[in-house]
Amino acid sequence: MLRRWLIRNRVNRRLDQRPCLEYEDWAAQFELRSVPPPVANFLWRFLSQCAGLHVGRIRPDDLLTDLGFPGCAYSDWELQLVEDFQEETGVPLTPESLSTGLRTIVDWATFLASRFREHSGPS
Repeated sequence: MLRRWLIRNRVNRRLDQRPCLEYEDWAAQFELRSVPPPVANFLWRFLSQCAGLHVGRIRPDDLLTDLGFPGCAYSDWELQLVEDFQEETGVPLTPESLSTGLRTIVDWATFLASRFREHSGPS
């Protein structure tokens, strides 16, 4: 638990050097990359609650490793993400699917968006 706090603290100190975006501006960066609003909303909440990061300062191209993942999150973050994403969007995921070449926040957002679209069907 102390290790997780130290990682979060270090990452948040680094993030604090950036301007903080309001949710609408933050989500717009992902919308430009074809990430639907429900997925951006989920990521905003999940990154804040599970990882304890200052989400308004995170940018799409940030590397997950630079954001301290997975060390900044709870030990069962993958299970929590799978459960929360399914509860919020109705889209089933598996923890194993989260570790397939996802390097940046936008990779993660794009992956979730593709699953969201597959499950939701054509708009």
